[in-house]
This record gives sequence, C-alpha cells and structure tokens, in this order.
Amino acid sequence: GWGPQHAKDQELFARAIGDVTLDRALNNGGIVHEHLEYSHREITPLLMEAYAAHSHHRRNAKKPTFDVKVKYDPTDMSRIFVFDPRAGKYRELPAKKRRYTEGLTLAMHKLVLRNHRARSLMADPDAESRLLELRRMAETDLKNLSATMEAKEKRARAAI
Repeated sequence: GWGPQHAKDQELFARAIGDVTLDRALNNGGIVHEHLEYSHREITPLLMEAYAAHSHHRRNAKKPTFDVKVKYDPTDMSRIFVFDPRAGKYRELPAKKRRYTEGLTLAMHKLVLRNHRARSLMADPDAESRLLELRRMAETDLKNLSATMEAKEKRARAAI
C-alpha cells in the first residue's frame, strides 16, 4: 500500500540508490547499461507487458523496444532497477554476468573496459570467466599502483 511503510521504503530506496535516473531501452532481452546486460526470465516479460499497456514504445514491429527509467548503484553493478509503470515502483533486474558483476563497482568496470578485449567480451554469453580474469588483472594493477604510490609518499616524507 501507500501507507507510512511504503513512504519509508521509498525513502530508503532513494537514499540507497540516489536520485540518478537514466533513460535506457528495454526489449525482450532486457536492458544494456554500461556494456552489461540485465534481465530476468520472469521480471523482464512483466516489464515488457507493463510498458506495452502504457504504450511507451519505440516503434519497431519486429523487436518491440520501450524507453524506460533506470536507477543503479555505482558501487554495485550486479543489478539495476527499472521503473514499472503498472506497479508504480522500481523492479530489480540482475546482470546476466553475475560472477563478473558480483561486488563490481562502476569505476572498476570502467577500468576493465579500458582493455579493448573486454568490450568485445561483454556481449559474448560464454566469456564470463575471461572477463573475471581481466577484472582480477585490473584489480591487481590497481593494488600495485596504490602500493607504489604509498611507497613513494613514504620516501618523500622521509626525505623531508
């Protein structure tokens, strides 16, 4: 319902996710956001039905596509939230590459995407283990860079 609990839930949601709302395209395959695919076998069809009923459609007879409002947490790329006009609330859609996105921040994802091979692997459903490997390499590079910077700072302080 729309009682005090609903308002409290909406406030918690807004604080947790922030007020960044993006426009994205929804089709039967789900949504693509930052080169990642998000979909759920039950929720995606529900969203497609809701948008069809509310006719927020991009005209394309072969592949119906709808403009939707999306929210996401840049510290957790494993899921996005899509507005459902029928329910009047946001619904969670998980990333298809769940192992790759688990604990993944947008910043780390963008670092991984700097590797040109990573971009081509995003659309490949069988490439998740390769993406995990590229992510681990990027995380290691970041740790090494951080350690190098700390060592340089220590030396600089010692020289003063």
